Amino acid sequence: MKKKFIFIFTLVVSLMFSACADRTPFKEKDTISNNSVVYVYMLNDIGDDENLNDKPFSIFVNGKRVTDKIISGEYVAYELKPTKVTISALRGEIESKEIEIDLKPKNSYYLKIKTELDNDDFSFTQMSEQVGKTEILKTGLAGSNRIFKDEKPEEVVSTADANIQKPSKADEIQRLYDMKEKGILTQEEFETLKAKVISK
Repeated sequence: MKKKFIFIFTLVVSLMFSACADRTPFKEKDTISNNSVVYVYMLNDIGDDENLNDKPFSIFVNGKRVTDKIISGEYVAYELKPTKVTISALRGEIESKEIEIDLKPKNSYYLKIKTELDNDDFSFTQMSEQVGKTEILKTGLAGSNRIFKDEKPEEVVSTADANIQKPSKADEIQRLYDMKEKGILTQEEFETLKAKVISK
């Protein structure tokens, strides 16, 4: 019985660590010219169940979806022209919260999503740079492993001129291959995911 308990405990701990290891750690984004950077993140504190059963969030810039499925323990980064923008977080395609920011050149902004268990709600808050820089280090790049970037650095993303293109099958396969080379995916996982991309 004791051996069985030790085996199960070891298995659970190893799964927890392997799940954490899959994420690319936070890396500060370099900006082009005078652009601003907006980070959206969601903590997953150890021992805190606040996000365990939460639905993924989609992020919108000026009403245009720019990220799908950010979950607890992840972040996304957006490079935008310094101007007034509205960033929205949408949960489960129903609940939405937004923050309006007047972006300044070469500044970084940190927006935090937090699930509120008490009332089955969530908050979407702009954090101070000092707090945001500290908290975001506990997250990893969102599962897509892609960072959204303006097609035209001179123009802010908007509902009128946004041109967010889906990556090609070749790009997807290259991304999976890179993950395999970094040890994030096994050869078997790579082959399975590659087959899914090809069959789309």
